[in-house]
Amino acid sequence: MAGQHRQTRSSSSTHSVSSSNVVGVHYKVGRKIGEGSFGIIYEGINLMNNQQVAIKFESRKSDAPQLREEFRAYKTLAGISGIPTAYYFGQEGLHSILVIDILGPSLEDLFDMCSRKFSIKTVAMLAKQMITRVQSIHERNLIYRDIKPDNFLIGRPNTKYANTIYLIDFGMAKLYRDPKTKQHIPYREKKSLSGTARYMSVNTHLGREQSRRDDLESLGHVFMYFLRGALPWQGLKAATNKQKYERIGEKKQTTSVKDLCEGFPEEFGLYLQYARRLDFEENPNYDYMKDLFDKVLNTLGEEDDGVYDWMLLNDGKGWESRSSLYRNAHRHSAIVALNNAVSSDRPGRQQQQQQQQQQQQQQQQKQQRRLSSKRYSNQHNMYRSTQPMLSDAGVVNYRTMDSTHQLLLQQQQQNELLDDQKRGFLSRCFAENPNYHEGASIHGRHPLHLIEKITRERIQNSLYWKEKCYGLSAATLMDRAFELEYIGGMYGNHQPTEFLCLTLKLLTLLPEKDIIIELIKQEDVKCAYVISALSEQRLTDDLTRYLRALGAFYLRLTGKSKEIYQYLEPLLNDYRKLRVRAGDGYSLTHMDSFIDDLLHKDRVCDIILPRLTSRYVLEQNDELEPRESFLEDELDDE
Repeated sequence: MAGQHRQTRSSSSTHSVSSSNVVGVHYKVGRKIGEGSFGIIYEGINLMNNQQVAIKFESRKSDAPQLREEFRAYKTLAGISGIPTAYYFGQEGLHSILVIDILGPSLEDLFDMCSRKFSIKTVAMLAKQMITRVQSIHERNLIYRDIKPDNFLIGRPNTKYANTIYLIDFGMAKLYRDPKTKQHIPYREKKSLSGTARYMSVNTHLGREQSRRDDLESLGHVFMYFLRGALPWQGLKAATNKQKYERIGEKKQTTSVKDLCEGFPEEFGLYLQYARRLDFEENPNYDYMKDLFDKVLNTLGEEDDGVYDWMLLNDGKGWESRSSLYRNAHRHSAIVALNNAVSSDRPGRQQQQQQQQQQQQQQQQKQQRRLSSKRYSNQHNMYRSTQPMLSDAGVVNYRTMDSTHQLLLQQQQQNELLDDQKRGFLSRCFAENPNYHEGASIHGRHPLHLIEKITRERIQNSLYWKEKCYGLSAATLMDRAFELEYIGGMYGNHQPTEFLCLTLKLLTLLPEKDIIIELIKQEDVKCAYVISALSEQRLTDDLTRYLRALGAFYLRLTGKSKEIYQYLEPLLNDYRKLRVRAGDGYSLTHMDSFIDDLLHKDRVCDIILPRLTSRYVLEQNDELEPRESFLEDELDDE
């Protein structure tokens, strides 16, 4: 069964987590239950209510991180029946973690248990639930684009949701209309294929932009798969995957609905015909489609009583009656429920030795990273964990800050050498562009007016501004910028942070845009010097993160919408920690969270941000390329 689930290569390293570990404040990590493309899955317990959950670990160095996007998708769909609940997303050490509902087996698993045939009654009842799930997603402005049995799961056994059909894995979901204006995406052709070839629509094979109709047609293919046991286009052979997908598409086009549905109630054919005849932007009649399957049940003399084929297995005891069967299915379903991860067998002795070596290497790397961390003064503590993205946004707990760990002091000579190196490249860039652009305006107003008058006056009256910023030139600004140790707006008795003061100074100097882009990208900073690996790590991880944050904040204030998306969105893959100073003390966030705030919030660091044109509008005007999922070109057939 595992072979039928999506598998992709992962750059995330294998790691072990002690069962005594507690993550996300109150989630205790239990036994490992599987491994997937993103990392490793553990069983877990919510210590607040003893609820069993699943905890996904993903390396923060992954080439294609997905847990944050998955968390956002679940939050967008929160409250919909049949959508798992995501409880927590945050960072623990070198990994991102996602805590989510643990569910029962997938429909593909249950299909196997039922000898790869479902009764007409079971398929009709499933169809009503599955259409409802897809309808709910469409009503939240998303299309799913990867309909297949593996992504539909039942609830956990022995609960009132045991036979509720859940939909999981939103890695390929996409907005099909603007959430505010409800304007539909435009029709396009020559699109790359996305989804699972066995179930995807004919229009998808033809390279046409997907819309709601394609999700519904894919559902029809799944229904016939359950009834027939296989589809006519399964098992086709070809020299290359591209040729194979072409053959599948050709077979779908030449197989009539009548032939596909022959021998089964006509309502299945009517459903598929209706889905295929929908226009690109047409709003489907979901009630009509669900009524078709009510008619099927009425014709059979059956009711939608919730008794499915898998409940009748083992002399009516159900699929989970045998403890061994339950354990295997439960173990596998937890993996499937969390993005179709693949369960791994217990490794042999050689594999165990390799894993131990990898763990030792990781520990050594971790120690090296700690030694290369930026030093703070003795009164500053190092925080062990970060500000989480909690299900309840109002709950923030910083008690996990570890006051017993002080950052190690580095040798004074090494610091002085690094200080000389760190200023060289960017200071020279600023020195070449020292002049204020007289008469310049940004967004139709004076640059300094981008900061409110009362805030501007507090900055100009602050001691830091008078002593450290008043006489700064563009060339010497870098000395101050490299000394930043936190971001933030106002703190204490309405005092501005150094971060805010330097932002105002940048607005005074108005450096060239190319220089700000260098601050953000920092590619030349890293390659400008020939320094030791330790120094380079320290330069990259500790000195330039606040410089990047300053550049990103300045660009958000002064840049055009297209430039902001173009240069800030790549920073969503930067997971370095940032200290935040606020009125009630210090907290921690990450660079990607800070960038996300700049892109989506109206006020950051106590500054009202200029209006940002939505990405959707820019895409419609062909000013920006659509931001596709990293799984856009991924295909599965078997």
